[in-house]
Amino acid sequence: MSLGLVMQGNYLGQVIAPMQTGALLAAFGWLSVSVQIGIAALAGLALIWVYGKYG
Repeated sequence: MSLGLVMQGNYLGQVIAPMQTGALLAAFGWLSVSVQIGIAALAGLALIWVYGKYG
């Protein structure tokens, strides 16, 4: 089941991320895109830490 959730999250990211990146780029420039990537990376690390500690 967890592999299915990972795959669904991956597909959802492939759909939403390009649209969100384009909107951020048009509105705020390239710096906002790097902030988006940084936030996503930190969220991923937080999930790894939580599931590694309690999983």
